[in-house]
Amino acid sequence: MPISDLHMPLCLKETKETTDIGANPTTETNHAIEEANKTETGLTASKDDKKESGSKKTVYRDYTNTQIEGFLKLLNNGVGTMSAAKQLGISKTSAYRFRKEWMTNGQVFRKKRGPAEGTMSPLKSEHTEFIMKYIKTSPNATLERVREELQKEFESLKTSKSALQRHMKDNCVLAMRRQKKESVMDQTINKE
Repeated sequence: MPISDLHMPLCLKETKETTDIGANPTTETNHAIEEANKTETGLTASKDDKKESGSKKTVYRDYTNTQIEGFLKLLNNGVGTMSAAKQLGISKTSAYRFRKEWMTNGQVFRKKRGPAEGTMSPLKSEHTEFIMKYIKTSPNATLERVREELQKEFESLKTSKSALQRHMKDNCVLAMRRQKKESVMDQTINKE
């Protein structure tokens, strides 16, 4: 079945927002092509450059909504996948991925760039101060003992030994050495 027979509304989905494609395909498509031509230069090395250097370094691109919308409009107007991708400066792999997502879901999901959003450590500056005071009073305390005292002081706090060790290394400037039954704390800055 040709793509032009599908008559799906074209839309992009970036996180929770959905952008519908407007009614004027030629103007927006031309704008997308112009924008792609502006950003395309300098992104990839030519085939001759790759042969000379001998490296296969991958260049990752972040396509604009306009480029993707233009690509989907060209597909909807009956243009081939590779032809539309070349016009807009979209790589072959991305073009087929966009086409597949659009045909299965009716929309294209954008990958969010930037650092991964993971869980943040529950240990804050007041915990750091408590740990430093506790280590000064008992410098040979084990990691497990520090964790127990920390949880006695801050009852709602739940943390693992590995998270505590990472926090102490990063924020308390303390290095931990693991031994068979005991952990020994070395204060790297506050040695007196």
